Amino acid sequence: MNTRLKSGDIFLQISKDIVSKFLQQKRISSCNDEISLILFGTPATVHPYADDIHYQNITIINRLGAVNLELLDLVQNSIEPTSISADFLDALIVALNHLRDATKSRSENLKRRIILLSDLGGHCKEEQSNAVIKKVKDLCAELNFIGPFDTEKHGKSTVFGEEYTLLPRQQAGGYIISNILLNVAGTYLSFKEALSKEGTFQTIDADKTLVADKTNDADKAIVADKRLVAADCTKKCEQEIKSNIKMSLRTKKVCRC
Repeated sequence: MNTRLKSGDIFLQISKDIVSKFLQQKRISSCNDEISLILFGTPATVHPYADDIHYQNITIINRLGAVNLELLDLVQNSIEPTSISADFLDALIVALNHLRDATKSRSENLKRRIILLSDLGGHCKEEQSNAVIKKVKDLCAELNFIGPFDTEKHGKSTVFGEEYTLLPRQQAGGYIISNILLNVAGTYLSFKEALSKEGTFQTIDADKTLVADKTNDADKAIVADKRLVAADCTKKCEQEIKSNIKMSLRTKKVCRC
């Protein structure tokens, strides 16, 4: 997420601005939503779902709870890029597991939502896609993805109107996340849309968990109804993206659990 546009804007900083705006709106609205912050691409692995091989370099730094000034300060001042890559699908699974465990004793009518912020620049294991889809459906959760790209066609994109050439791994990541969103009736918004007055945070009003990727290549945030998650994906793959990652799948989600 250290990609710098000609305008001087950096993807990581834009992602932090989006998350900060979201948290500030939650504080102003005095709602009862709860948020957890999860970072991936961290030097350490700090969460209960890891083993010696899987779900590494992911850290839950703020467990599910009310939005406070400490969390806002952490997002604005303590999230820095690293050179460590972590799988954004692994981060999603950690977030979903955390959301499940943190809310299992609560009302079945609880609204759960995950928001992923990413430029899809990291490595990921595509075979994890089905596990993510199943966990989202089992939780009756809503999945949103926020990325930098305004449009995508034949590997070309624009970011805030500036032309941008997607890397092969970003094209592959776009295919993977598009397939997941299609299967769970999820939605995509660009950075530009998320920062606008009419953007995603006007409609996202559930508890969340934030999972943020700290790698240089990507920074993301996933919002689960009880948490906001930021993640990164840097998979190298020759497969061309088969779907426009900007598709706005704004169809109302039908819960089949």
